[in-house]
Amino acid sequence: MTKKQAQEYATTKEGTQVRCETCLYLATHEKCDKPDCLHTPEDYRTSRTNGCMPPPRFLNWKESNPVEQMSRLHAMQVSGKRSIVIGGSGEAEVNAKQTPAECSKQLHYVAEQCGYFAGNLKQNPDGSAEIIISTEGTYKIIWGADGKLSKIMHQVYKTVYSENPNDLGHSVLVREVVAWDSAVCY
Repeated sequence: MTKKQAQEYATTKEGTQVRCETCLYLATHEKCDKPDCLHTPEDYRTSRTNGCMPPPRFLNWKESNPVEQMSRLHAMQVSGKRSIVIGGSGEAEVNAKQTPAECSKQLHYVAEQCGYFAGNLKQNPDGSAEIIISTEGTYKIIWGADGKLSKIMHQVYKTVYSENPNDLGHSVLVREVVAWDSAVCY
């Protein structure tokens, strides 16, 4: 395929660039690997033979925008079809289908394996529950009195020092920012 053919292939009749960022499945990836969305087995064989990979094919591409992509992802997270990744590395996940106790058990197991912190599950008098984890930031995961995942709050701290030169400082919670909300797609 020539460079000119690749450019023509990568643009729809409406002028939209055909690429992962404009695809409906960007946020969920459920069709990226099947059937061979970007490259076919033949593409890989050709690449091994001549050392040049053809341009991506985007066989499952469906036009979309970031709002639509994230709305789909949020709906899948609320239903429990997809887990919610907390922090950037991907180890800490919660799923809306899990009970607070199941989630706590999973977070503690993964925290031990991956080296982050998971606090104790706190049962509040109103029946709600929460747990604090620290992985690439500090997060509070909150379940409502009905046991359903409600919110994930990103906690922002600052270090405060006293006049004592030996003081190593202590952290003070400055604010909480909603990172995920079952009722609202950001």
